[in-house]
Amino acid sequence: MSFTSAPPNDTAAEYLSPNSMFDLSNKVALVTGGGTGIGLMQARGLRAAGAKVYIVGRREDVVKQTAEVHGSDERPIIALTADVSTKEGCLSLAEEFKKHEQKLDILISNAGQVGPLNEGSTTIDASGKSHPEHREERLSADEFASKSLEDNSPDDWDRLFRINVYATYFLNLAFLPLLAKASEASKGWSAASITTGSISGVVKQSQRHISYNASKAAVHHVTKMLAYEVASTTTGKIRINAVAPGTYASQMTASDKDDQTNMSSLRGKMDDMALPAGRPGREEDMVQTVQFLASCQYLNGQVICVDGGYTLTEP
Repeated sequence: MSFTSAPPNDTAAEYLSPNSMFDLSNKVALVTGGGTGIGLMQARGLRAAGAKVYIVGRREDVVKQTAEVHGSDERPIIALTADVSTKEGCLSLAEEFKKHEQKLDILISNAGQVGPLNEGSTTIDASGKSHPEHREERLSADEFASKSLEDNSPDDWDRLFRINVYATYFLNLAFLPLLAKASEASKGWSAASITTGSISGVVKQSQRHISYNASKAAVHHVTKMLAYEVASTTTGKIRINAVAPGTYASQMTASDKDDQTNMSSLRGKMDDMALPAGRPGREEDMVQTVQFLASCQYLNGQVICVDGGYTLTEP
């Protein structure tokens, strides 16, 4: 629901209730990387708000199982298999999607990987101390260069950027016509494209994976450039924003994915963290953010950090 001004009869301000403002009924959403981790949280959140949700992944068995477990006959989650790390894969996915729907209201480009580690690098916590599992002593310039060169190759970076960065760009272009149709079909609504970035693309420390952090910084900038180009050079009414999560339970951060639900947990591992919130992100934190980004008609070209204050205390 969207108003240019408050309705004349503002009794109880019902139009301001969460159920009204974040109502995504009759909206169609697609989430890449939606079979596990943060993508699954996003898919569950959009479904809970009333949207018809498609999830996409490379592993057919994973996305099908997720759809069966988290969907229902009345409100299904539909699984699609695709590799969005290539231009051809993004275009093929859009063509397959057109067999099911005539428009797309919400696109979430979430698929991603972590990439190679840099064993010579360090990561500090909010107290200013190195994490115990990371290197505390200073290295010589020669040692740092040698270890970083050993841990990385151009091929490693290329594989990572293909899924983390290239996919964001080509996926948006592939679905832009369907997003534009969704805006045309709904008065007062503009379609939403949401990219999953990371606070790793904001902080200056490498967190032991320079290539990953560089890729997420690129994701944020690609998102902003797409938002500008679409708003200034096309007739499409499409909002393009990014969410930059801190630490959430996913296959990147937790190795104990439940084989039945495909959901991960950090419970008992990171209950306390040295940041203002004192804990990792929870599913409801991600859900509230995605519902807001999908619904808010006055937000475009932004990167929203949802990190418990990590970027307030970390360099």
